Amino acid sequence: MLDDALKDQKKNANQQYAKIGKALAVLAAVVVLAVVGKTFISSPAPEDVVNSEPVPSVAGTTNVDNEQARDEFKRALADFDQSYTDAMASQALARWAPDELQQTKDVYDKAVSAFAGSRYVDALQAIETAHKDAQGLVNRWDQAFQESFRQAQDAFENNESRKADLHLTQALKLKPDNTDALALKQRLSKLPDIEQLLEDVRIAQTENSLEREVEAIRKIIELDPARTEMAQRLAVVNEALKKAEYQRHISQGMSALNNGQLSQAQNALTKAKRLYPNNKEVQVLETEIAAQSASNQRQIWRDQIKDLVNQDDWQNVLAISERAKKAFPTDKQFVDSSALANDILSRSQRIDRYLAQPDRLKDSGIHANATAFAEASQEVAQNSLGLVLKLEQFNAVLETFAEPVPVLVKSDGKTNIVVVGTGRVGMTKEKSIELKAGTYVFEGSRKGYRNVRVTLTVDPFAENQEVTVVCNERI
Repeated sequence: MLDDALKDQKKNANQQYAKIGKALAVLAAVVVLAVVGKTFISSPAPEDVVNSEPVPSVAGTTNVDNEQARDEFKRALADFDQSYTDAMASQALARWAPDELQQTKDVYDKAVSAFAGSRYVDALQAIETAHKDAQGLVNRWDQAFQESFRQAQDAFENNESRKADLHLTQALKLKPDNTDALALKQRLSKLPDIEQLLEDVRIAQTENSLEREVEAIRKIIELDPARTEMAQRLAVVNEALKKAEYQRHISQGMSALNNGQLSQAQNALTKAKRLYPNNKEVQVLETEIAAQSASNQRQIWRDQIKDLVNQDDWQNVLAISERAKKAFPTDKQFVDSSALANDILSRSQRIDRYLAQPDRLKDSGIHANATAFAEASQEVAQNSLGLVLKLEQFNAVLETFAEPVPVLVKSDGKTNIVVVGTGRVGMTKEKSIELKAGTYVFEGSRKGYRNVRVTLTVDPFAENQEVTVVCNERI
């Protein structure tokens, strides 16, 4: 059975090298037979060895040598099949070196035939020769491909489309399925368009048109992303455009600042800062804008305060003055306007409290303090029409409480009457006296009678005010 398998494998070797692995299966069967003691293998029939000279036997080979050669052959055959099966079956290699390939296959067939005839030493020598021949053939094949492919790559990198196509065609004849060559073919198909775009790049560089150069480079990269040199150039040109844009924004910002156009300057600064936030020019422009902005704001606040003073709006004068003081704490104008606004507002509020409770002014002490306060407020009031008018109203109330009011005192003509702390009325049945607004105590006394006290609050706005004081309780 082993002989038949080897014969069939030999007959089909030239046609089905892609299935050489079957020989390994047959050899595995040989190993099994050897283990169980079936080591006898008949010699192949003469007709099984076609177009091949017998491999010479090694004289004096012992059984031990044969057994060792058999094992080594199996390893060598497996190595050959693993290394060269695809190459032996390659149609491209057959077209490139048909004679050398056939010669290698013939030697391989001799090795298999010798093994089938139990000539293990001869088989080992033959498979080693086939291995050496195949290695040399494949190496020359690889070198021929690599040389054509290298020339195609060089021509492609130099943008020589015709030359690159010529060498790449030769490389693909040698290895039509090579992935690198197929990838280069794909890139090469776009080279004519890229060559035109490269010319556009050259013209743009001559005219110093960075925008046009960027546009052309981007189209090149879109067609062929593997062009790293274009990606690097794009980065350089983009950086140059970025710097040019930055300088334009800085110049616009400085020009706007010099013309007092603060908002335009700030807008230019924002754009420049977005590009190079830490550059010195950005910091200088930012400082200049801040200084100009502060100066402008100072003047804005001064103008606002002036307008509000003219409007007698001291509440807002105070609010803006306080804001301005925080920004410019040493500015005397803001400090003074804040102090004046505080003074006017506090005096106005104090007058409001007096007017809200005018009865308190009946107290002579409170009345005296209020009068002094009103007199002291006259000078400050010169800055505020509102305070002037309020003081006039307040002074009128003060005068009202300062005017004597007629009070009718009634008694029995026997009671001696005094106004405690003010003066003596004496004994009378009816007497009109004048008292300023306020609260008074009338005290009556009579010999043999208990003293009496009557309290009267004199209202400056009331009419027909009277009080009756009579001692009528005996002791």
